Amino acid sequence: MSSLRTSIQRLRRFSTAETLNLSEVAGFVDVQAPISVRQLIGQLDRLPDSVPFHAVVVTGADLGGTVDLVVNSDGSYTFSGSMEASGLFSYSYRVVAVVHGASGGLSVAAQHSGTVYGLDTPGDRNDSWSEVGQDPKLIKVLRNGWPDISGGTMVVNYAEELAGVTGTVTDVVEVLVEFAVTAATLGASVACCLLVGSELDNAGVTLPGLGGVVGLAVVAGSVLIYGPFSVVPAIVVGIAAGAVVDSMIKIRPLSGDPASQWGDEVGFARRVFGDRLDFDRIRVTNLSGLGGRDFTTPTVDGTILVNLGNAYDAPTTAILPGSYPVPGQVLIHELTHAWQIENASAADGYVPGLMCSGIFNQAVLGRQAYHYGPPGPPWHAFNMESQGAIVDQWFGGNGLQHAPGMDPKSPYYGYIQGDIRFGEPIAGP
Repeated sequence: MSSLRTSIQRLRRFSTAETLNLSEVAGFVDVQAPISVRQLIGQLDRLPDSVPFHAVVVTGADLGGTVDLVVNSDGSYTFSGSMEASGLFSYSYRVVAVVHGASGGLSVAAQHSGTVYGLDTPGDRNDSWSEVGQDPKLIKVLRNGWPDISGGTMVVNYAEELAGVTGTVTDVVEVLVEFAVTAATLGASVACCLLVGSELDNAGVTLPGLGGVVGLAVVAGSVLIYGPFSVVPAIVVGIAAGAVVDSMIKIRPLSGDPASQWGDEVGFARRVFGDRLDFDRIRVTNLSGLGGRDFTTPTVDGTILVNLGNAYDAPTTAILPGSYPVPGQVLIHELTHAWQIENASAADGYVPGLMCSGIFNQAVLGRQAYHYGPPGPPWHAFNMESQGAIVDQWFGGNGLQHAPGMDPKSPYYGYIQGDIRFGEPIAGP
């Protein structure tokens, strides 16, 4: 049996040059407490180095081919395939390969489109492609989701039209709407679809943005939020999937006016974050994740959406019994995610401006994602939800921490002052 450090190093998910947060490693492979080192090594070693996903495309027309997506544990991937016109007619086509992760909360999509020529038009009958993923940010996210992705299955959607020279294909948005509706129908609590390959780099950019936010759109009655490398479906609580219209969605900046109906939300947040949040980028919405959870995510234009569901109208006084029992605690938790989006470093287990890692933590680890253990490990050794819990429970004086809230004598205060506020002390409650 290999050593624990060797097993961890093979996956390239955690740095082995420093003290490891064992509970974080265990959460990565879903080993429950109390943690057995033997069991942990076994789970790590069972993860494959590479998984090839393969599909044969049968269209019902004189057009067909194959699609392959090979994903590796280090986050690298190769998307390849071949389509061929075998008869009289020429076709413009699009194939979208979607790997659905084992948890149902994380998917990976890649698209290729092209034209193949039959006997009716001079040109190549075959269109082959091979694209190797090399973007370091996307590779990191794929690597971080490896336990879920490696246990997934691939489906291929296709569309073709008689082409000649001028044919077009249906936009990938249709496939993503299907992904969103399917996830909601199956009861997924949260979902994120990673978009890989050059054709999906700018997905969502051309969609009309609600509230002036590029990448936030209602398509065929479903809410889609497009961010860097990803699309996240959202809901309006109480409205069925596929039945949302634009007017149901509320979106606004955080208020800095004590006389407004929302009060001074910016001042409320500064009690914890000081000046380490760019409030101009943040918008509050009444959207929720598929399971009704609050979540925070960036869009393709750099806006940060803090999606608070029914807490939209009064986030500084909102109480969620059981999870966030102190008024405003849920807002502090979600603003910690906004902080992560703005301030993540290259050493973190996630990347700046991308929230699929946090959504993955929620989907796969559930409540375990929020368990952070005793203070001591470096800040980036905690997952995104654990970091959010450290901050909101320090604010609330509950969970693993003790009243009073915002206590500068708390053993977790070092994370607030040294990491969240970059050395700036807390002036007081």
